[in-house]
This record gives sequence, C-alpha cells and structure tokens, in this order.
Amino acid sequence: MSEKLNDIIAAVDDPLIYKLLEKCEDVFFDKRTMDRIPAIAEFFGELVQLSLVQLSEDDLRSLKDFGKKSLEGVKRELADRDLSLGMETPKWPPKNLPECYELREAREALTRLERGRAPISQLADIFPYEAYIRDRFAKAGYEVNEGRLPEPLESRIVAVRARAMVLGKYERH
Repeated sequence: MSEKLNDIIAAVDDPLIYKLLEKCEDVFFDKRTMDRIPAIAEFFGELVQLSLVQLSEDDLRSLKDFGKKSLEGVKRELADRDLSLGMETPKWPPKNLPECYELREAREALTRLERGRAPISQLADIFPYEAYIRDRFAKAGYEVNEGRLPEPLESRIVAVRARAMVLGKYERH
C-alpha cells in the first residue's frame, strides 16, 4: 500500500474525522435549512468550524431563511454525532480530503450491502452496486486489478453476492 493510501486510511479511521467527513446534503434538514447549508458548508467539518473561524450563531441566524429553527436543527444534527458548532477540530480538514470522503462513502456502501440496507430491490441490482463500491474504493486510492479489490474487501463483497444467489434474492433487513 502506498504512503498516501495509508494516510487516507489513518484519517478515516479517526472517529472524529469520520463524522466530520459526512456531507451536509446527506442529512435530512428541513427545507429552509437545506436551501442554505450547501452555500455555507459541504461537510460537517466545515459546518463545525464555521462559528469557530467565520460565523457566530447570530451571524448564522442573520442569513436569509436561516432562523432560530434552522440553527436548532443544525445543532441537533451535530449533537446526534457528538459534534458542536465551534468545537476544536485540529485534524480538520484531513490531507487528501476528496480521497478520504470517497473511502468513507465506500465503507458506508459496503456496510449497507452487508446489512441488507443497500438500495437494491432485486438480485440483478447487486452487480451495479458492487461496481459502485469498487469505484469508490478506487477513487480513494485502492488498487483495483481486473475489477477486483484487494482482500479482504473483495471477499466481503463476494460473500454478499454468494449469499444472495443461494437464497435467490437479496435480503433486506
């Protein structure tokens, strides 16, 4: 494994960085908040740092369509992840931020597949989802040879497919 990939893995293995790598658009804020958040921050890490380096709570509330309810929603979502506005995040942003995000997403997708929570309605949908997972790992810096990931990642993907084929369906839990 390359030094760069080792750095990416180490960053994503940090529980705080893992939480901060979540994209704001992936959270179900109310409509008004969702309309404002992407203009302010792409990742939770950026949102956490806003009040630390740029905006106070009053500044956030003064944004158009971003009032008290929106601020409470943001603070609640952050608190659900043991985060808060203005908290110290010395390792944010991680070096290789795009690759760190891809690795986080690849791990999340693989976990969803293993737990039967992937967006798959039939057995044939597993193959495109597997390709999606492999693509995410490749974007994170993993070497994909002949369409296969290094072990044990490839075995985890194949095990889900094998179980689904034996059962004749993809089990949703």
